[in-house]
Amino acid sequence: MQKNALQTLNALALAGVIGATGWVGTAAADEDGITVGGAVRFNYDYNDADAESRDSLGDFNLDVVRFNMRGRMGAWSLDAEYRFYDGFRTPRQLAIGYDFNDQWSTEFGAVEQYFGIMPLGAYGFQLSTLYEVGLEDAIKQGANVHYNSNGTHLTLALYKNGELGRAGSNQRYSPDVAVFGDPDDDDFFEQNYERNTLALRLAQQLSFGNGLGLEVGLSGMYGELRNQVEDETGSRWAAAAHGIFTAGNLDLRAQAGAYEFDPEESVDRDTINVRAFGADWEIPQEANFYLVGAAYTLHTSGLLDYVQFYNHYSLLTDEAGDLDDYQKNVAGALLASGPLFTYLEIQSMKNGPFAGREGDNWETLFRANIGYYF
Repeated sequence: MQKNALQTLNALALAGVIGATGWVGTAAADEDGITVGGAVRFNYDYNDADAESRDSLGDFNLDVVRFNMRGRMGAWSLDAEYRFYDGFRTPRQLAIGYDFNDQWSTEFGAVEQYFGIMPLGAYGFQLSTLYEVGLEDAIKQGANVHYNSNGTHLTLALYKNGELGRAGSNQRYSPDVAVFGDPDDDDFFEQNYERNTLALRLAQQLSFGNGLGLEVGLSGMYGELRNQVEDETGSRWAAAAHGIFTAGNLDLRAQAGAYEFDPEESVDRDTINVRAFGADWEIPQEANFYLVGAAYTLHTSGLLDYVQFYNHYSLLTDEAGDLDDYQKNVAGALLASGPLFTYLEIQSMKNGPFAGREGDNWETLFRANIGYYF
């Protein structure tokens, strides 16, 4: 790996933050106009497994400064976000949208990958194990076509390339398979990149009255892995079933699925490498994944607008080689007060790319993340 593990873990956790004003899609506003906003976020963490963190009683840092442009002019819409992290900067999404009518719309550019529970399967600040394998909060170059009517949500998509196209830089927001290194000289390298991925996501929302609701869905995608070094083309696929149950302020969710990368290459290996946040790490070429979570929102008066308590657990099992099962559990609370959003979390990981690798033990850290949104 090419970066300090704790620094990278901090950056990956930051990927879980969604704007405090909510998830904004192509229909962000009913009136014409562009809104400029953003956020500034600070991070404190204490990792008992890290000697330097223990000695200094944790660390407090500026995590990110981000700027957003969102709005519409007639049937056209814009959703753009650019982020400045420690050591690099990157767009998160740069999407132009068009509404054909009340049911059909599209967006193209650097768009969100529609797969699984949307917009996120995980609650809070730290994402699930699915993020590290590119199946949660992922950005791709391509187009989504949406159909929404009577609780039916259908998305058809073509993702032409990963977040930065064919570029191999690891200074990107979400993990992609991307070419880097030299197979003849480097121990850690990747010959493949993603291209031409077709995706379909179907979800049905049901309402039973008295605050009871259910969403059930299926997601799938299939695409190419282009070996730029050996001039060969392999494939990749992923599929999942997912659901959300709501009862008033209670939210329960679950997701299960599988994926496989099948590169065409002369190298004999059971893993493939992905890049994001200035780092590189290996993941299983084939795996099953599982996610369960629960959250309860408590509305308050006074200083706090509401508090959301949550816990999510995720598991990734290697079906191609001998990597140990990657587990992650996040228990926390979100404190909302006007433009200020604070996440307090206990994050536990085992056999992860950046935590819990030593001695097959759980590694736990406390994180407080404070963000001001404007």
